[in-house]
Amino acid sequence: MDSDSLAAFARRMIIEDSMELMKNGGVSRNFLLEMQDSYERVIKNFSNLCATLNFANPLEINTLFQYMLTEGYLSYAHEFDFTKENLKMVVNREFLFVSAANILAGKGVCRNCAVMLKDILNTSGIRAAMVPVIKDENLDNISKKYGNHVIVFCNSAGTSYFLESTDAIAYMPINRRWTKFICSYDAEVIKKVKLKETLKYFNTDAEVAYLKEGYRAKNPCYNPLVAKCVTFLAMGICVANDPLLEDFYVENKEDYRRVREKLSKIKMYHKL
Repeated sequence: MDSDSLAAFARRMIIEDSMELMKNGGVSRNFLLEMQDSYERVIKNFSNLCATLNFANPLEINTLFQYMLTEGYLSYAHEFDFTKENLKMVVNREFLFVSAANILAGKGVCRNCAVMLKDILNTSGIRAAMVPVIKDENLDNISKKYGNHVIVFCNSAGTSYFLESTDAIAYMPINRRWTKFICSYDAEVIKKVKLKETLKYFNTDAEVAYLKEGYRAKNPCYNPLVAKCVTFLAMGICVANDPLLEDFYVENKEDYRRVREKLSKIKMYHKL
């Protein structure tokens, strides 16, 4: 390779590296992979905790997730704050986990919670995907493309579930197309965002395919009365096992610290 060709090659590499850094929030791919290792250890440990408590139903797993979330067992310094801030994310879809990593740092909104719940379910052997929805049509400035809330869809043992990402509740479809849902607890109605490209913002290609497959199959949904009973019993088990959950926090707090430090170095690339 002559000197001119070498210079051109070097310039191209610099440009490509810069573009990759921009896509990844201003940090390298290896930097994100290191953070991903910490995050995935926490998710794996959570899945093991579910097995210890004999929580296999998506409703039980979500109840444990919500309890540990609000009690600070999943966050640095034992504190979690539901926030309206625009939290750190990256544009590269390979690293969707960064959204959920904000929870380990102590803050989150619905999309952060939904990514983490989805990852927990997938690691526990229950395939899951995120569904963007419009939760309150009367609110101002609702994005018609992204909605204003995110829930999690999964299918387990032939039963479909639409799980709330920020509370231990679930929704049921109220029309044949599964585009409108009602909360089995307070009768609140939400609507699914229609645009196809929106799904790819929240999910990997495999998760989008799984979600479409689930919508086509339309397996029966859980019984609302049974769901209330399962959630109530699961919450009682969570409370009774606070010492075990504290052990979980102690075991994982070093990974919380690592993730928090790395998140502070990621440049936020957009506001949603």
